[in-house]
Amino acid sequence: MTAGEPDRAARRRTRVRRRLLLALTVVLAVAAAYGGWRVTGAPRTLDGGDGTTVVVGGRASGGSDALASGSLTVVDGCLGIGRTVVVWPHGTDVVGTDPLVVDVPGVGERSLGDDVAVGGGQVHGYRAVPEECAGRPLFRAAPG
Repeated sequence: MTAGEPDRAARRRTRVRRRLLLALTVVLAVAAAYGGWRVTGAPRTLDGGDGTTVVVGGRASGGSDALASGSLTVVDGCLGIGRTVVVWPHGTDVVGTDPLVVDVPGVGERSLGDDVAVGGGQVHGYRAVPEECAGRPLFRAAPG
């Protein structure tokens, strides 16, 4: 062993530790970004009448703490709040189509134009959103 080899080994261990720390940081950041959602079951779409699609998420536990509130609207063919498309919580159902009325777990029945508020968080690239709505801001409502 030469005098420089212990320093080389120490530097190598330091590099390995830094890489592991970086990898752990990335994993934790990704986990935090998803807000602890645990989703089972496939999302689905419901026919709200007049070409309106109601996007309903799979069963979820947990969720984010953001709030979406405003008038129930149709956003490029999908049911939303204001100008944001909403992925409604599992169990949401269409109970009327003329006018559109949805029953949202934890919220109750709401018609187009009614004020509504749901907790949840912004999401990107949700697979069940129809193409015509995919370019809009997307909010996943947490279970009620």
